[in-house]
Amino acid sequence: MDPSYPVPRKLNIIATGHQLWPMVQECVATSYVLPDYMPEEDEDLMVEFLDMVKDYGDISEDLHSVREHRDAAKALGEYISQLGQRNYFVGAYMRRLLLTGGVTREGSPWPELHIEIHPGDHAHLVDKSGKPMGTTAGAVSREVGRLLFLRWLDQYGSEHPGEPASLSEFFPEGGLSGHPEVLWRDLIRGLRNDGLILCFESLEFWSSSATLTDRGRAELEPRQP
Repeated sequence: MDPSYPVPRKLNIIATGHQLWPMVQECVATSYVLPDYMPEEDEDLMVEFLDMVKDYGDISEDLHSVREHRDAAKALGEYISQLGQRNYFVGAYMRRLLLTGGVTREGSPWPELHIEIHPGDHAHLVDKSGKPMGTTAGAVSREVGRLLFLRWLDQYGSEHPGEPASLSEFFPEGGLSGHPEVLWRDLIRGLRNDGLILCFESLEFWSSSATLTDRGRAELEPRQP
């Protein structure tokens, strides 16, 4: 361990591939933590995601064009969104290790990307200073879901200035159904009622669009890593 960089005590919630991609580019190794006793299809999705992280880490130096970097970030973001829709959130931090041995006494930097995937209703949220901001226990990922959606809108707005984001871009093709659909409808409408987003609803909910308000952007600021 590099003594100049203590081990982080909290995870940064990763809501978009654009957040994760710089960390993937920098790392030379990865480690991970997965939840226990999860459905097989959820586990398969997590393994695919982590394999993609490792593969992109191996080839990141060979990607040179803006398009290649954008496509890599979007591919990672699609998995993060799918996990969020299944009530999981992705957290990550960089561990600054030293590779020792060899001809020199000084260790060589060895940045490791540590990723954890957890059920969204078992999170304890803190701000940048570590101050508790509440827990998601029993809330079926409400707070994590709000943060994921707000960060996604923020990222979308930076890439498409002045253009509302279609919900179909965030949710899988055809939208959701059953209980998850009800939860996400309530969550998005709650963000609208709180003044954090403008939501332009159509007759078909999944064809609706939304944009982040100044108040929503201010809500994100203390939660940025």
